[in-house]
Amino acid sequence: MKYFKEYLDYKIIKNMKKYDFKSPVLEAGCGTGETLELVSKYYDIKGIDLSEEAISICKKKEVNAQRANIVDVKEKFNSIISIDVVEHIEDDLTAVKHFYKSLNKDGKLFILVPSGRMMKDDIGYGHYRRYSKDAIKSLLEECNFRIEFVEMFGFPVLYYARILMNYLYKLKGRDEGILEEGLLDENTLRSSYEHPYDNTIFGRILETLPITRLLSKLLLFQNMFASGNKGFAVIVVASKS
Repeated sequence: MKYFKEYLDYKIIKNMKKYDFKSPVLEAGCGTGETLELVSKYYDIKGIDLSEEAISICKKKEVNAQRANIVDVKEKFNSIISIDVVEHIEDDLTAVKHFYKSLNKDGKLFILVPSGRMMKDDIGYGHYRRYSKDAIKSLLEECNFRIEFVEMFGFPVLYYARILMNYLYKLKGRDEGILEEGLLDENTLRSSYEHPYDNTIFGRILETLPITRLLSKLLLFQNMFASGNKGFAVIVVASKS
């Protein structure tokens, strides 16, 4: 959704500049390359993703991306960004350890993970979990990262919009158990290139111009709540000690 992407783009670049991220940068879980396109204006960046469909779209956009798993990456980077990725990985600890391993000394990590309670939309996204502020900090610290910055993202607007969407819509064929076996991996790959709400009436309403303008202003208002414990997601900037 356009209004959400612009708000997230602002957060990514603002924090990368503030906390002195340096090239080369790796985006772990680059999807269809929207963030690669953004960050490549400021940094030398490459992306990896497990989805062949997503990488195919990246190549059409002529961004630097390849199909790969973070555990197979041999190169070293000065910075890593990971947006809505580790919640898709059953063994998130191993993934974050590989983030650490793939960074040069004093390298920086920008990570965003979903927060709030598990709901039916998590099935469509392919999520194993959501994270509280303390949970993602603990995961990073267990992997020897030094926390430099943490904030809650998207409260109250996105936080309550998500709750509303879950009540208004059931994701077709994905409304049984949150962790239904054999479903999460498939939906994780699909979520790299397709949003489960894109073709709903609610999603189309949110894309209308007057509402987008209003929500853009409301999203900036959410910065007042960044130090709290509720949010649609958690943003952390950490460094390799």
